[in-house]
Amino acid sequence: ISLRGTLFVRALTPRIYFLQDVLRQDILQATALANNANTNKFYCVELHRSNEQFDERKFMYRIWTQHGRTDELAATGKKKGGCVCETRYMSELGDAEILYEDILESKLSEDKGYRRVDVVSASPLIGSKPRTTTTEGDADEAAEPSTLHPAVQSIVRFLFEEASEIIMKSVAAKVTSRGIETPLGLLSLDQILAGERVLFDLDSVLHEHECRSLDAVTKRKVEALNSEFYSLIPAVLGKTKREVMTAVIDSPQAIQEKLELLQMMKDISKVTTASFGQQTHQSEIDRMYSATGAKLERVENGVALREIFTTLGGSGTGPVTQLRLPNGAKLANVFKVSRGDRERNAFREASRRLCGETPLLLHGSRSANCLGILSRGMLLPTLPHSADKARAPARSDFGYLGAGLYFTASPAVCLKYATAGRPASRAVAFAARVALGSVKRFRQVSPWLTAAPDGHDSCMGVAGAGSDWTEDEYAIYNTSQQQLEYLLEFTW
Repeated sequence: ISLRGTLFVRALTPRIYFLQDVLRQDILQATALANNANTNKFYCVELHRSNEQFDERKFMYRIWTQHGRTDELAATGKKKGGCVCETRYMSELGDAEILYEDILESKLSEDKGYRRVDVVSASPLIGSKPRTTTTEGDADEAAEPSTLHPAVQSIVRFLFEEASEIIMKSVAAKVTSRGIETPLGLLSLDQILAGERVLFDLDSVLHEHECRSLDAVTKRKVEALNSEFYSLIPAVLGKTKREVMTAVIDSPQAIQEKLELLQMMKDISKVTTASFGQQTHQSEIDRMYSATGAKLERVENGVALREIFTTLGGSGTGPVTQLRLPNGAKLANVFKVSRGDRERNAFREASRRLCGETPLLLHGSRSANCLGILSRGMLLPTLPHSADKARAPARSDFGYLGAGLYFTASPAVCLKYATAGRPASRAVAFAARVALGSVKRFRQVSPWLTAAPDGHDSCMGVAGAGSDWTEDEYAIYNTSQQQLEYLLEFTW
């Protein structure tokens, strides 16, 4: 029987009941957006060896494959939902390995368009074996009760749920204490970084043609990079023409939206991967809390709470309910944030070097971003060509003082960013100590800034008559100039 050039061989000693060891597994994804239609499918191939010997004390070998549409697999939530499974039996390991490589070579060819999916752990919907790992629900039943303060449990769960909701709108995934679980498996950080590199390549292509329409060759490049991106980051794309057109990434704004999504996914991956696979008696909420790498302590009284009251415009005394905030917001909880010595020491050194004020200022960001901020600290925006004056306004988070970290003393401004301008019943924000140093004051927007002007350490948008600002805002361009102090929870 010829093995080269074919995916099928004659079955040798077929057995209905085949107990096996999985010697190798590869999971592939193919997504192509072309002519307002889409391909969105997966392919799993496994090499098995029987765990019992046959005649002449030989093992049997089997090539097992599974394929179907990724979105249908996600929709059904069943291993065989919309899938086709096939088996090919071999008597020699060498022959089985040749066939396995032939299948991979065929599927990974340019014509087929599949790409490997790098997962930490395959989904229970993928592969020949039933799921043998303990589910989170099963683990929670045997877990010890959490000793975290109920308010800490509530805010940690809220941050995970907010991040999960945003990710699930674009990616066929859900966020758990295990990580980002797609229909194909637990997505790895390397896979997410590969998707990010494709976005940078796509941005470069669009940047070269930003002042003129795309020619046929460039359109094909954009189409190919879109297909590569969605093959790396499995998504529910839909099947209608409108759904396909919406999914196409063909503008700086669309690229920025995907970069923000991937940053959120990177944050989730980093905070959960460290604890994945560890034997633990922790409850799900304790695993989530541990995954953040931060320490949260609810502040109920004392100097810290009075400082927060003063920062939010209160008198520094009295109960929380007497604190008047914009739009009827209420300060529900204050949590002291501790993130280790590295950030603390960097801030201490920056404060000593700059010899300026270090006021406690507010930083508002939508709740979905706050899990990442809590776990890895604040990051400066790093966008392709972000220093280009002509392209800076295209940022979806367009900043009047450019690519910096923004702070304010105004609760109204903070809450505007925390709620992203939309009605909300719950939101969070941070209070950080900020080393301002020498401050350069602006009254007109300067969106192309990537650093404070020479001789200065920070920038300030000064509110007032003839100014582009209605409230004072500050921007710094070095992460060591800030240190997270508190996480604030607001309700309406």
